[in-house]
Amino acid sequence: MDPHATRQAAVPALLWVVIAMFAIVAACLLYPTLVLLRLGAAFFSFSPALGLLGLGIALVMGSFVVAFARVGYGLYEGSRVARGIAFVLAGYLLLACFAMPVATGLTVVLALGSIGVVAALACVPSARAWFAGPWGRATELPTSIVVAQTVVLYSSAITALLAATLLVSGIAVASLVGSTASLMILGALLCAGIAGVGFWAKAAIGRGERLARVLVTGATVADLVVVLLLSSADESVLPLLASFGLHAAVVIALWLPADARRFFGEAALPAVENLHRQVLEIGKGAAPGPVPPAPTAPGPIRPTPRPTPPPTRHAAPPSAPFGWAPPPGPPPAVPTRPGLTSPPAGLPVRSGPPSGRHMRPDLTEPAVTTPAVDTPAFCARCGSGAVPGAVHCVRCGARLVGHGTSEPRS
Repeated sequence: MDPHATRQAAVPALLWVVIAMFAIVAACLLYPTLVLLRLGAAFFSFSPALGLLGLGIALVMGSFVVAFARVGYGLYEGSRVARGIAFVLAGYLLLACFAMPVATGLTVVLALGSIGVVAALACVPSARAWFAGPWGRATELPTSIVVAQTVVLYSSAITALLAATLLVSGIAVASLVGSTASLMILGALLCAGIAGVGFWAKAAIGRGERLARVLVTGATVADLVVVLLLSSADESVLPLLASFGLHAAVVIALWLPADARRFFGEAALPAVENLHRQVLEIGKGAAPGPVPPAPTAPGPIRPTPRPTPPPTRHAAPPSAPFGWAPPPGPPPAVPTRPGLTSPPAGLPVRSGPPSGRHMRPDLTEPAVTTPAVDTPAFCARCGSGAVPGAVHCVRCGARLVGHGTSEPRS
C-alpha cells in the first residue's frame, strides 16, 4: 500500500482544515510579494534606494509565504516542531490583527482563524493523537528548544537582510542626502550586530547555555519597550508590535514548557503543569479515533526460518524401542576429554600459553653414537687396499684387525 495514500486517509478532518488555512494565507501573501518584486525592479532603474527597499520588503513577505507553506506541509507530516511553529505564526497573525489601527473584515477573519488554529491543535484529541501517535515525527532536541531555535534563526535572517538593505541604500543616497545616509549606515551596522548575536544565540540554545536564554529575553523586553515608545509618538508604528510576538514566542518556548526547563536543568513549573493538564481535560468526551499504524519501509524478502525443536534433557539411544521415555531425574553428566581434566592436587600447574615442547624431541637425551673403528690401510692377507671404516676385506674377506694385520673370515 502506498504510504502517502495511507497517511492521507489517517489525517484527521479538522487537521485538514488547519492545513488549508495555512495554504490560503500563503497564497494570499504570494500576490503582494510578486507585486513588490515587480515594483522594486521598476524603481531600481531610477532610484536604487527605493528599488532595494521594495526588494527587501518583498523578500520578507516571501519568507512568510515559505514559512506558512512549509508549516502546513509539516502538519501533514506529523512534525511536532511544525505544530509549535504553527502556534507562533497564529499568535503573530492574531497580534498583527489587534495592532491594526482600522479593523476590517479580513482582519476579523484572520483573528478568528488564528484562534481556531490554536484551539484545534491544542485541545482537539484527534489532532493531539496525530502528533503523539505513530504518525508523529519527533526530534533529537526537545520540541520547545527546536521551535525557539527556528524562530531565532528566522528573526536573525530577517535582521541581516534589513542590515544589507539599509547599508546598500545608505551608500546609494550618500551623494544626495548625507545625514540620511549616515543614519541608514548606522542602522545597518546595528542590525548586523543584532543578527550576529541572534545567530550565536541560536547555536548556544542548542548547547543548553543559559546566557543565550537570558540575552534573548532581554532583547524581547527591549523590543517591547522600543515599540511602545515609538507607538506613543506615532500610532502608525503600532503594527510593528507584531514583531514582538515572534520574540515573545521564543521567551515562552525557553522558559515555560517542561521539556525546555528540563533541558536547562530546571524543574517544571507547577502552574504550567496544571494548565497543561486542564487543556488535556478539554474535549475529553470526544475520544480520539483509532489512528492507523504507520507503514514500515519494504525490506528484502527473506525465507521463513525453520522452527527449532525444543531442547531435550535426555537424548534417546540409537537402539531405543518405540515409545521410549527418558528416565526420571537429572540428565547424565557430559563426559569430558581426558586432556581437559584438572591435574591432581599437589602437582605444579604451569600457567601461560602452551610451549609446544611435546611436539619436539627432548634435547637433553644422549644421542646414540657408533664407536670408531681403526681400519688398516692394506689387507695383511692379500695386500689390497682396505675401505675406510670396513671390518672385512672386500677382496678376500679376511677380517681386518689392528694396523696392517688381518684374520680370515670364519
